[in-house]
Amino acid sequence: MNVALLSVIAAAMFATLVLAYQTVEAERAQREQVERTVELLEELRKVNRAALSGETGQRGYLITLDRRYLAPYLTGREQIEPSLDRIRELLGGEATPRQTELVDQIDALARAKFDEMAGSVELLENGRLLDARRAVLTDEGVETMERLGRAIAEMEEIENEILAERITEAARSEARVLPLLGALLVLLFYRPPPTAETGGGPRLTLPRLSGRETALILIAAAVWGLFNAGYVVYLGFAPLVLEADGISSTTAAAIISIGSWLMSFSGAAAGQVA
Repeated sequence: MNVALLSVIAAAMFATLVLAYQTVEAERAQREQVERTVELLEELRKVNRAALSGETGQRGYLITLDRRYLAPYLTGREQIEPSLDRIRELLGGEATPRQTELVDQIDALARAKFDEMAGSVELLENGRLLDARRAVLTDEGVETMERLGRAIAEMEEIENEILAERITEAARSEARVLPLLGALLVLLFYRPPPTAETGGGPRLTLPRLSGRETALILIAAAVWGLFNAGYVVYLGFAPLVLEADGISSTTAAAIISIGSWLMSFSGAAAGQVA
């Protein structure tokens, strides 16, 4: 084994180690992103539910003047502050500029909604029923809820896109490691046939390829290129399609990961069949 071959093997081993480390880091980042996204989406839903519960309690109290109907409002008011704080904590320093703007909007709109509801409740408790109804009929609360819903929906969309990018990066890292590992194994364990050795036996000569064989090789190369292009499309859009069908981000990530491993082994299986 000459020095050049040893150098190639050493370089391949080093590259494999580097790619393996990058793959582990990408998968770790993916797991952390999945956990963060799941919790962040849940906290955003809590903010939305708290605002809806508060509005339900406010309207119930306005209609019946029975304080028992204020229970959803009081519960929502207690829940809103911890959820807003947790959203900021989860985003931390990794928030995109748009996410920073949205979390400020969500915070301001949620507080404005509860301030509006608190004002009408206070009017009712002071016996000013007509003033409370006039305040509700201004549609200020409805507009605030609509803006809050749009901001939450946009935040969810951005977070799901970030998760899809992490999943794609992890799958790409896995896809880079496997071919290089296969090449390294070939370099380590391949031995030329006896007829290829100089000295006792005849020299091994490579046959000339016919036109048909050349065409088949080119077709195979084109198919392999299309397969990889399809794989990139799969990584980029499959998570979004699954989530649009109502599948959670965690489940979508698991499905994409399993599909990636099946595709990796399918290539080897198809080679054996061929």
